[in-house]
Amino acid sequence: MDYIDELAIKGREGDGKAIEMLVEKLKPMIVATAYRFNRYDVDDMVQEGYIVLLQCIKDYDCDRGAFLAYFKTKLKYHILNLLRKVKDTLPIMEELVADEGGGPEINFLEKMEHLELEKALRCLGEKQRDIVIRYYIKEQSLSEIARSQGKHYMSAVRLKERALKKLRELMD
Repeated sequence: MDYIDELAIKGREGDGKAIEMLVEKLKPMIVATAYRFNRYDVDDMVQEGYIVLLQCIKDYDCDRGAFLAYFKTKLKYHILNLLRKVKDTLPIMEELVADEGGGPEINFLEKMEHLELEKALRCLGEKQRDIVIRYYIKEQSLSEIARSQGKHYMSAVRLKERALKKLRELMD
């Protein structure tokens, strides 16, 4: 058992000093991983890395292997999963914009409107953003969306209405 494993075990047992030391020791790995997978939202990814570290300390079982290998794997797949979720929803502009010709002024104004829409969509809650994207972009019916979420049809209708109302308020 190495020093990192010992710190993880002490941290799991509630030793705050051991947790601090582990966070300090693994900070370079967290930052490097955040940069490797995502160069734009590095601060957010670093924070996610700390959350993963604390969860790994809590869940660590020394009988199943080294803490460092366990943490590296959890961190990598957590960040990849987050990036996949972001990729599925944003940027929406590419999915919304279909270049239909027109002059450069029209294209510029359309792009500005789409940027404003994309910004407003980011302000929606996850469920509201999901229903707007699935209904208007992926062209799924409200029945399909409700069924996949295990909700009633009318719940999906009301969620879509609230999302559209909020989008209108944000864009006015």
